[in-house]
Amino acid sequence: MLCMARLAPAFAAVCTITALAACARTLPPDASSANLYRDLRRLVTIAETTGWRVDRDEVHKIMPRAMMSLCRVAPAERERLGPWLEQRISQLGGPPEKAWRARGKRLAKISDLLVEHRIRLVYKQALLDAKQDCPFYIEPQRPYFRGRQIADNRFLFSFGAGGKAIGINQAGRNDISFGGAARALFGRSFGTRLTLMTGFEFGGSAAFPRNPDGGRSSLIIAFDSMVPLVSRIRLTNAYVELEAGYLFRFTEDDGTLQPGMHVGLAFGARVSRQPWLFPGGFFPGAVFGVAFERIFMRDGGDALNMIKIGFRAAFDIHF
Repeated sequence: MLCMARLAPAFAAVCTITALAACARTLPPDASSANLYRDLRRLVTIAETTGWRVDRDEVHKIMPRAMMSLCRVAPAERERLGPWLEQRISQLGGPPEKAWRARGKRLAKISDLLVEHRIRLVYKQALLDAKQDCPFYIEPQRPYFRGRQIADNRFLFSFGAGGKAIGINQAGRNDISFGGAARALFGRSFGTRLTLMTGFEFGGSAAFPRNPDGGRSSLIIAFDSMVPLVSRIRLTNAYVELEAGYLFRFTEDDGTLQPGMHVGLAFGARVSRQPWLFPGGFFPGAVFGVAFERIFMRDGGDALNMIKIGFRAAFDIHF
């Protein structure tokens, strides 16, 4: 009960992050057009991370994935995105050539406008190609296009694994160890921002702890198991996660399970949907995370505090 009481503020913090899900986005009013726009935006902004060079070449590379989205939108709904994009570009000061000169010929000052301009280039080319290249077996989704590069209102399975550096403090003594962990989470996304997940994480670490006299003991292996509650806020290609959980730690030197609490913050990024393995959608990515853990000793000894910093590969599967 004491551990659960200590966890209450952490779980409250996880819940309050849901307020971020209400952050407004500028989107077309029609659901199909809005989801098509968000798909194209993801594809364009991912392409920009490696450097957008010649428009024609970049559009050509994106086109196969863009077509897989556009072909699933009814023709009348596809057309609605065009006027909205033109209005959006005008609101941002377009056309881009004019805005670039007006703002001192600095691309950084028209970055938002360039994204919308490049989305329009991809959209227009996809419209032209759709007239003859949409496969006959791909039909428009009803009642609206849900999107292929986004994750709104869907169940998902997320798994990942990686390594960590661990800073340790106990009874005034500081130390460091290294380890790794793997997790499997299941959850659901809500709207355009929020995803809630829970599951299991298992980890291990190895250390040569300091003795009271300053020397090092022999190698000691420790294992952790945790049940986290994860609140993820989705951005265009990235996300922020806040998590809290209850954990147990086992070390080979004492052979007992020690209870504890965990709170963490992570920043992740995902690439575009991969066309293989899972028909519901497979999205590889990477995550950087920081966590604080406190282990409460059953024998009444000094609590063990740990700060964990690490990277992990992460993979999301949508259903």
